[in-house]
Amino acid sequence: MPKILALILFVALSFAWSPAPVAAEDGASANAKTIKTIEQKMKTNTAFLKAAAQVIDAGGKEAASFLKMAEMAAGEAEVHYKKGEYEFAIEDISESTHLAMSAIILSKNQQDGSIRDVVIKEELVLKEKREIEKKEAMIRKSIDEVEIFIRTAEKLLARNANDSAGEKLKETKALYDSAKKDVAAGRMDNALDGLGKAYMLATAAVKEIKRSQNDIITFPKPAVTDEAALLAYELNKNNSYVYFAAQVVTSGKKEPSRLLDDGMALKDEATGAIEKGDNGKAIELLKASTETIIRAIKAASE
Repeated sequence: MPKILALILFVALSFAWSPAPVAAEDGASANAKTIKTIEQKMKTNTAFLKAAAQVIDAGGKEAASFLKMAEMAAGEAEVHYKKGEYEFAIEDISESTHLAMSAIILSKNQQDGSIRDVVIKEELVLKEKREIEKKEAMIRKSIDEVEIFIRTAEKLLARNANDSAGEKLKETKALYDSAKKDVAAGRMDNALDGLGKAYMLATAAVKEIKRSQNDIITFPKPAVTDEAALLAYELNKNNSYVYFAAQVVTSGKKEPSRLLDDGMALKDEATGAIEKGDNGKAIELLKASTETIIRAIKAASE
């Protein structure tokens, strides 16, 4: 029992503080630091899950159920990690660890109804809190993406009129405005639905304008997570945002220009990594490049 308590204390302390994703301006070094943090937490979490499985009695159905949820959360963390969705990965790891700890407490206090009730109630509250935080993160990401496509479409339409694309952009703005009102009112599911539709319309508007110029721009999310597919996706996505940046970043603004230069330097590093056959490094450099270029676009629009 002392070893188990020591393990619980160690994990509680190691997961008590989960760092927010490192600021995008730190570039490739920020991604490397975030990845290292996640990998360390995943190793600790895996070891803890294995240890927890050994102490949970077979007859403790509630404890076993909590451990099963902990293992599922750990699986979701791995999926998010492979997709480069580091913020979600960190949240899932923390959720997995807390669920496993609750499973141990339930297992060791099966006859104490008061402890059981406290653990279950606490977990329900935390589960609701985690779901809200995940939706908020998804909303922030969606808002940034929709705004960039709106700005790009506006710039393109200002140069070359396109009635059909213009109508799509008008609908996009209406959906976007409605979604932001939903966010303010706490209607997160409605907001996510509206932002998803706005994103599809905004991308359709940009693609339509580009097609009229005999140029196609798209970066569909791969359904698989193998390295080659992810590299192609990140490269295509990066090229698209480089194009977006060319529409809005001008040499007259120092900060946007500096960020764009930094993003392009990271892109050059990624190209070098690809030539050396280091696709894993290239993927991380491309992600850092895209994040930096997105910041350049946002800064140019302020």
